[in-house]
Amino acid sequence: MLNPPDIYAMPLQNGGGIVMAAIWGKIRYNKQQGAYCIEGKWQGKRVYFSAYRDELGRLKTCQTEDEIRTLQHILSNEIKQGSFNPKRYQKSRPLHVEKYADQWLRSIRVSYSTLKSYRAALKYVKHGFGHIFLPDLNHSHIKDWVNNMVILPSKYVPKAKWGQPVGMKTRKNYHGVLAEMLLDAKRAGHITQMPELVKFTHSLKVPKKLPEWLSQSEQDSVLQEIPPADRYIFRFLFLTGVRVSEGRAFAKYNMFPNRMPPYITITETYAPVKGGEKLKEVKQKSERQLLMSEPLVQLFKEMPIYIHTDRVFVASKTGRPYTKNINRDIWNPACLKALGRIVKLNNAGRHSFANQQLASGEDIYRVSKRLGHSSVKTTQDNYIDGGMVV
Repeated sequence: MLNPPDIYAMPLQNGGGIVMAAIWGKIRYNKQQGAYCIEGKWQGKRVYFSAYRDELGRLKTCQTEDEIRTLQHILSNEIKQGSFNPKRYQKSRPLHVEKYADQWLRSIRVSYSTLKSYRAALKYVKHGFGHIFLPDLNHSHIKDWVNNMVILPSKYVPKAKWGQPVGMKTRKNYHGVLAEMLLDAKRAGHITQMPELVKFTHSLKVPKKLPEWLSQSEQDSVLQEIPPADRYIFRFLFLTGVRVSEGRAFAKYNMFPNRMPPYITITETYAPVKGGEKLKEVKQKSERQLLMSEPLVQLFKEMPIYIHTDRVFVASKTGRPYTKNINRDIWNPACLKALGRIVKLNNAGRHSFANQQLASGEDIYRVSKRLGHSSVKTTQDNYIDGGMVV
């Protein structure tokens, strides 16, 4: 009686695609499993092959002599051509794209936000060719995957959007994650050479989706629906154009009201980490100074000072600094009630600030500096050439 087979085989190839080679291994019948298998030695180890993949990629046990003999010819032909690799047929499939992607994701050392982006990309990678043996991945597979990529089911995406084409920018980003994984696989010796990747040309570019923004009157209408004790942080975001995470991290030591002229500094932000958030440097790694306008000076005079924390803005219900749930708990309900729709808080604050400044005739270089953009071209792309200003 043979031991239970622990190795599986590739799809059966029909129609004369197999070149006859010296027959490898011996055919045995496993009475316990009621199936045929091939017994042979490879590099000093005894191995068993008992199943093949059908057209749908499902494992099927060889039930007849014809199936097991066809499988034997496939293996013999691979050995003759020098392309035989037992790992292609292992039950655990460690070098198939689906399993390898999970292993690679656990091995890389990146920030938590980058890890989330990679996880989203690999969901599409595994859906596209998860069953393929990694060394067998070729340009044709990758090209078809990029061209046919559609939105997959997710609890965050309405069912009406499932199956719609993925935006070309997102496809390019996911393709980049795949390329990075393949490069690491080559460095580790799991593949001998990189497959040819897809070249994205200008013809694949799509217009940038511009963020929605609010006018001054729309901002005021939403503020009226927010409890007075929680309005301060939203007024601060509207008056400065800082990111929401930077506003939540704004501290007392960032305020210089007695200087001439008075100003504030933006030095810290909240960054997502596994299990929560942590304080870190702002995106550009350098603080930026913002002069206090009269409305901003008035805001600081009106709001209470909290002695139990360094943060300036504190949630009225918890008595602690605002968390990322500020959108879900406070902003979204007020926005929905005032406008009948939800506008992202970062768009309602930061992007609205930039648009309102530019629409009033403010110099774009000054606006770019206040926003903390590393280049004025970023400001032009988002707010001028993008056509957001009306």
